[in-house]
Amino acid sequence: MKTVGEILRNERLEKKLALSEVEGATKIKKEFLEAIEGNNFQRISSEVATRGFIKNYAEFLGLSSKPILAVFKRDFVGGIKKTIPAYYSSFHWTPKLTLILVISIFALLLIIYLSWQYFSLVNTPYR
Repeated sequence: MKTVGEILRNERLEKKLALSEVEGATKIKKEFLEAIEGNNFQRISSEVATRGFIKNYAEFLGLSSKPILAVFKRDFVGGIKKTIPAYYSSFHWTPKLTLILVISIFALLLIIYLSWQYFSLVNTPYR
């Protein structure tokens, strides 16, 4: 079975196009085109971007993008490294968390103060 990269590379070579020509026409960086042709999709930031690049590349070469994307889905979906950008964290600071933090700090300070008062009352005075 042929992979997405093999299909696209073979079609490009049949049309005698250089990667720099494809880069200029599709506005896809040469490194991403090399990653697609080498089936090294981890070099591309996300699955959505990869699908878009493959679709644009296939259409530029005159191929129907649906069968190419089907081959991509068959072989590589789920195998692409998922990275979450720093600004998409699962932790979100909310006013409720701020209130909980303030109350917790206040309660901790109150416990420390009351403990200090208790131990100063129980202990014998220094001479």
